[in-house]
Amino acid sequence: MKLIIITIAAMLLAGCGTTTAMLIHKAAFDGNIKAVKRHLNAGVDANAQTRSENTPLHAAAYQGHSDVVELLIANGADVNASDVRGWIPLHAAVDQGHAAVADLLIVKGADLNARMKGGGYTVLDLANLKEQTEIALLLRKHGAKTGEELKAEGK
Repeated sequence: MKLIIITIAAMLLAGCGTTTAMLIHKAAFDGNIKAVKRHLNAGVDANAQTRSENTPLHAAAYQGHSDVVELLIANGADVNASDVRGWIPLHAAVDQGHAAVADLLIVKGADLNARMKGGGYTVLDLANLKEQTEIALLLRKHGAKTGEELKAEGK
């Protein structure tokens, strides 16, 4: 009976579009570096996207998993991959207050002035909105600007 239930569950997951690409997202979100390594070694793309165009790097950054962020970047993850909202992984780290991950992404070339779709808010705007003072200072130190500042510059 147990085997039948497991088989049905596996068929349902497959029917719902669960793929190895989706599994790497879950592993990155959970901070399961062993599973992320396993998926990468099996050939799963470090930039595999969900329907909302999130990448495993978005998931790891959102959860603050520095070790997974480093592993993904070392395996070709795009630090400036943009999801449907215009968020790059740096937005995700800032949103959740993960200063160490934000710093790592900045060092690896994240666009400090990437704008969200809709209002054109930057990563610095998000840090200010979320009252992430430490991260806002870090962003400023590296040259980040607000959407209004960019607008005033004609950008």
